[in-house]
Amino acid sequence: MRNLAERTANSTVEISDMVTQIQKRTEEAVTEMDASVLQVDEGVSKAERAGQSVAAIETETSKVVQTTLDIQAILQEQALAAKEVAETIEGIARLAECNAAQASQTLIASQNVQNTTQVLNSLCKQFKVYPG
Repeated sequence: MRNLAERTANSTVEISDMVTQIQKRTEEAVTEMDASVLQVDEGVSKAERAGQSVAAIETETSKVVQTTLDIQAILQEQALAAKEVAETIEGIARLAECNAAQASQTLIASQNVQNTTQVLNSLCKQFKVYPG
């Protein structure tokens, strides 16, 4: 009987040691799980911030695209205005050429009138008017 009591006592000590080790390992597992949960929470937080950053980048990119489209439209308007200005300047140049030609013709006509006036003066001087 004594032998049985000693074995029972030894088995009880062994079982007690095993339970202590299981509790210790369970506590370690819980601690590791808590650390893992914290890491997951940090990962989720970082992912949320990354998502917000991507959304902000998308918003700003949309603004850049819109600004680029606005600039393109303005440049097209400026190109059209420049074309109209060029056409107007060409019209003015044509008018200036016409005016120059007309001025040249007017000069020639004026010179002709002057010559004719000189001839008429010369002819008038040939006539003598006698009184009465």
